[in-house]
Amino acid sequence: MQPDLLLSQDSDATSALLQQTRTIPLIFAIVHDPIGNGYVASFPRPGGNVTGFIVSEPTMGGKWLELLREVAPSLTRVLVPFNTAASAAEYYLSSLRATAALLGIDASATFVRDISELESVVAAHSNAPFWRPCRDA
Repeated sequence: MQPDLLLSQDSDATSALLQQTRTIPLIFAIVHDPIGNGYVASFPRPGGNVTGFIVSEPTMGGKWLELLREVAPSLTRVLVPFNTAASAAEYYLSSLRATAALLGIDASATFVRDISELESVVAAHSNAPFWRPCRDA
């Protein structure tokens, strides 16, 4: 079969299809970090046979902190937990770190596997006298 176009739903499907063809046009519906994953060269000029849609972009990490500061102006410390299964976490951490430094927020990111890990990380964070900025646990 030689389809005129391929449509992929996520990063796994996009990667699998790209292993099969670099000539048939491919449109992805929902992926994280298409540039970092090597699917496209850039957002304005994707190049190659691939283009598509993203549901978030890398500066979202910084936007989260900006929104928190807007809601709670006295905010000085924040913990951002990520599910270890969510490989897209690194996609957001660069802007999270940069914005934390700019706003003077002591921000930490941590990776957890389940609710018990989340509970212990939150408890440790809340009891700590200070938390190193943007340290990955």
